[in-house]
Amino acid sequence: MTWDPTYPLPATVSDRPDPLGLGEGHSTVAVTVEQVRLSERVILHLARLGRIDPEAPAAPTRTQQGLVAATGGSQSAVSKVLRQMVASGMVEEERRHIAGVSHRMKAYALSRRGELLAREVAARRDVSLLPTLVPPSPPAYESARRP
Repeated sequence: MTWDPTYPLPATVSDRPDPLGLGEGHSTVAVTVEQVRLSERVILHLARLGRIDPEAPAAPTRTQQGLVAATGGSQSAVSKVLRQMVASGMVEEERRHIAGVSHRMKAYALSRRGELLAREVAARRDVSLLPTLVPPSPPAYESARRP
């Protein structure tokens, strides 16, 4: 999953008209990646991933490199944001096995406090915390059958 800069996030601006009747303070202007703070993109991404299964390897999207790819931030900026979030108790950092990687790496997940913040950010940005699901492709045997 990568951060889509065209994903429409209603901007909260009080000086714009409300042409679609969304309510006071909402606009239909799409928010660009630069307008959504990197820390918010990290929080929202981790929230969409949910909690880490303690018995299974963590997803590659939980690593620093995965967060860089998903949020569109630079490696140094994501590293700095993660360091601050770990220090503030919003994000938990754990060295663990990552799916598809032969060595252990740091994996990141939201703490309980971070989950509360994610809900606030999602409400403020009017976005869903549900993961974007891609429908599974049909099994090979189904595509080979004739109607």
